[in-house]
Amino acid sequence: MRVGLIEAAVYTLLPELVRRTKAELPNVNVTWVVGLTADLLEQLNKGELDLVLSLDRQPQNPYSVAEKLLTLATRWIAKTGLAQNLDEESFIFSQQILTPMGNTAPSDDAARTVQKLAFKYGINPTTIQLSSSPSISALIALIRNGIGIGVLPAVLVKEHLADRELEVLPVTAPPPMVIHRWHLTNASPATLKVAQLVSVVASELDTTYTGSAPDSTKK
Repeated sequence: MRVGLIEAAVYTLLPELVRRTKAELPNVNVTWVVGLTADLLEQLNKGELDLVLSLDRQPQNPYSVAEKLLTLATRWIAKTGLAQNLDEESFIFSQQILTPMGNTAPSDDAARTVQKLAFKYGINPTTIQLSSSPSISALIALIRNGIGIGVLPAVLVKEHLADRELEVLPVTAPPPMVIHRWHLTNASPATLKVAQLVSVVASELDTTYTGSAPDSTKK
């Protein structure tokens, strides 16, 4: 069977899923396909994928079944020491602001949060350096290299936060990233078994990790 998943699911679910499917479903041969939500759901509709782990976007198929898997707290992340004068959230506008892939819910949520902060602090929107990254991996690389301040789930950079290479900034957080599981109602027994295993693995993950900074500034 063929499972499509977005990068955030690769970081959070894939290692354990590969291990568990081999151990618990040895007779099921799984091919893992990484892609964007829109592309993956289109492939599900065409029968090119059996199971999809993606953002919350309804596939154009009335015979699809969804289950919420993970809710990942989104935070503002930067290379430690990059951001200065943290007393007011407006410090973020002195840096390049990096969001996930454009035309996705996380990117749109981040952009709306930036717009609200700009209005709050009287920042001219045309002066904001806001850009989207082509992938989560690229976004993390840009943040680690001090290119700008990124918006992404803190759990995806947990190791870099633990060793203090990166830090969570005290800025109002955008809505969380929500990952869903999708399959069609006529899914095969193998697909249903893997789907159930996905749900079990997701339920065992610690999705409460947010880093150390609060959701908003002291003010």
